[in-house]
Amino acid sequence: MKDTELFIKEVLDASYSLGEIVEVKEIKAGDTNNSFMAYVRSGSDSDEPVRWYVRQYNEGEEERDIIFEHALEEYMAERVNGEVQTILPVKTKAGGTWVVEEYKGRKNFYAVFNVISGNEPYSWEYNNMSEAALDSCAEITAKFHAWSYGFRAPEGSGKSESPLEEQFGEWKECFRKGLEAKKEEPEVFRRFTDYFEGEIDELCRIVDFCSGEFAKYKDDLAMCVNHKDLNPGNLMFDDDDRVCAVFDMDWCNYDYRIYDIAWMGYQAIASWDTDSWGKVPVRNLDRFVETYNKVMIERECPLGPLNRSETEFLPVMMIIGAIKVLADFIFYEEHHHDAPRLFVNSWRFIESVKDLKRYVDSKNQ
Repeated sequence: MKDTELFIKEVLDASYSLGEIVEVKEIKAGDTNNSFMAYVRSGSDSDEPVRWYVRQYNEGEEERDIIFEHALEEYMAERVNGEVQTILPVKTKAGGTWVVEEYKGRKNFYAVFNVISGNEPYSWEYNNMSEAALDSCAEITAKFHAWSYGFRAPEGSGKSESPLEEQFGEWKECFRKGLEAKKEEPEVFRRFTDYFEGEIDELCRIVDFCSGEFAKYKDDLAMCVNHKDLNPGNLMFDDDDRVCAVFDMDWCNYDYRIYDIAWMGYQAIASWDTDSWGKVPVRNLDRFVETYNKVMIERECPLGPLNRSETEFLPVMMIIGAIKVLADFIFYEEHHHDAPRLFVNSWRFIESVKDLKRYVDSKNQ
């Protein structure tokens, strides 16, 4: 890792005018991107170094994705009116907001951002949230939609993603291909493959169920800019357990607004406790939805509160969110270094999918 940190220091020296870079440290080896902190001295030796956040985007990131993300970050920074801290990309010497560099045969995008501050008591794996924090999560979901409303993405930018109605079939294919690929390495993935082979048929039936439900409701589902990974781990909180910053906006795109609500809601309430593994107490979301609707009305956002179809479809969209991430986890991500985590998280997501399906079935009886 020291070699990587030295390389990033060289990239920053060559492409940015930050000052004297004292040190670069890795702060997160993520599932998607890697993160570093650059310490820069801009004055005398006695001055405390200024920190800059550096992102090494994953190899699958496309330029169109970064154009969308950075433009949206700049748009929102002009609209939050100081209610939360915002992240802004730093200009390069050439006037852009990212660079592309090759290191050890791999090309990645790199970008530098200002540093935000706050507490990080929660994550999507540690979500034992206070009532104030849960309310604030609902509020920030609504505020994010209101702040980003009206954003017009630069032409040709944004995630290249299939329409949702096509993704259902893609996910089933991902499950089967992912299983077969991992069965080729039983010494690494045997625990996962033994488990997943017994679950895949039911999981695919639930995907088909979601597809049918989506066809019923899709015409009534509002579209907007989605964060696409709103969860307690992508938020910072102040000392009163209120959200003071939103980050990791590299998945943002246009989608059904109910996705953000469903994903945030799921990540905030789904259990990680061993005696209730993966269970999702959907009724606990009533207050979450009420808070979201209240903020949308107060903000006079043209999206307005959730309509009846969105409210009814919310539990199914929670299933869809869990299935979508499960497909990414199993097929697209590399887990040789953490095969036990692949098994544990897949098991928990699938338990949630089945628990949510039972809830939807009970409501439909």
